Amino acid sequence: SSFWHLCAMDSASFRVFAPLLVAAGDYADHSGFRYRSSSFEDLDEASSPRAQQRVGAKLKCLAEVVEFQEALRSTDDPRRPGLIAEFETAQDLVTKEAVRTAMIASCSSLGLWPPAEDGDNPGYQDTSADLETIASRLWVDEQLREENPEAKQRMELRAKTASFVTDFGLSCGLPLSECPSAEAMLREFLQRVKEYTDETSKDSAPVKAAVMKELNGLRARPQWVNSVESWVDENKATVAVATGLLAVGGAMLAMYTASQSQKRRNRRE
Repeated sequence: SSFWHLCAMDSASFRVFAPLLVAAGDYADHSGFRYRSSSFEDLDEASSPRAQQRVGAKLKCLAEVVEFQEALRSTDDPRRPGLIAEFETAQDLVTKEAVRTAMIASCSSLGLWPPAEDGDNPGYQDTSADLETIASRLWVDEQLREENPEAKQRMELRAKTASFVTDFGLSCGLPLSECPSAEAMLREFLQRVKEYTDETSKDSAPVKAAVMKELNGLRARPQWVNSVESWVDENKATVAVATGLLAVGGAMLAMYTASQSQKRRNRRE
């Protein structure tokens, strides 16, 4: 196992948040790298060993949680600008990775994963290409990640940490930030999905089912829904696809990290 596989969270990439991330490592492992303020409202002693572990993890980081809540809510705290900058970086990372994951789920549901033809270009971000080309490029990008396990583990750890930082900032009243590049990529990708389903007469319902499966109980990005509302109105045939993908914007990564955390706990137990 690499060093990155053993780390709880990537405090090196979020240095201002580092004391909180180090203290909250066990809590994040239990929560699937989500932060929920309600988790710290009831810290009564639990009965089962598993519940006792969860309470212990919360108590371990309670002082840092309170400290960083106050830092983000106080205009006088010198750490606040740095915390906000890292919060915005975390949101950007989570959003872009979520769009990538949504694109893969969509391609898979349409029978394009793995793609019929191999490619050599990982530039899936160019959504002006047709859907089959985008699927091929996504596949190349995924294989490149698989070929370097240590780099992949570090990337996943950074993304999981970003999910935690995003949750924490939002719970302290920081706003959801815009991500114009990811939003534009999502809008154009939806157009490619529509063109593909129109040309092939394939049903878009499997796309909706594949994406909605990832959404249970997870946070949507409401500003994305608003920003593409007019696009959805003009493309009734893919309303179901758009609704699912827009809702997944800030959430699919968290579901992935939760499943990875569960696997990690199972290995320990």
